Amino acid sequence: MDHKWFKKALKADAKKSEKVVSKKLEQFKKFSKKNQMQQVALTALAVQASPEDIRELKTLFLELDVNGDGSLTIEELAKGLQESQNG
Repeated sequence: MDHKWFKKALKADAKKSEKVVSKKLEQFKKFSKKNQMQQVALTALAVQASPEDIRELKTLFLELDVNGDGSLTIEELAKGLQESQNG
């Protein structure tokens, strides 16, 4: 474990872990900034949705989230609506 290759690999893994934790923390901060009504609505959806509903919603969300940033822009929503009307 004292070999420089292991040290380099462990250091790279630590950096990846920091990025993941940082991203999750940022997502939590964004959620906590939403107004209380949005939080209540999101919580109600999460509690009442079946596992199948959640899978379908996740699939739809991932299809709409073209840039993969975890948020939907007005443009992404508009494009998704337009495609659903044309398809």
